Amino acid sequence: MIIYEWQLEEVDECGDIIDQDFSDTITWDCIDKDHRLCLVRRSGDDKRGCIEDLYAYVYDGELPNYFEESEIKVPKKYQLELNNWLKRF
Repeated sequence: MIIYEWQLEEVDECGDIIDQDFSDTITWDCIDKDHRLCLVRRSGDDKRGCIEDLYAYVYDGELPNYFEESEIKVPKKYQLELNNWLKRF
């Protein structure tokens, strides 16, 4: 099974993750310098403990075309969702 979810990471001054919040859609009102947004692609079988997470971090208001360290494309619907969310600000 494959699921996608947005992840908002609260980070410290070194970039280490302090806290995380997850959502099926982008629900946050705004994102500041202490937070970073990414799309997570989770695949595998949770019952067997075989889960693989791939990340696509938003940089300068854009999602990359591919998840980090993979050849798996980011679905366009999430790029559209991000663009629509950014238009609000």
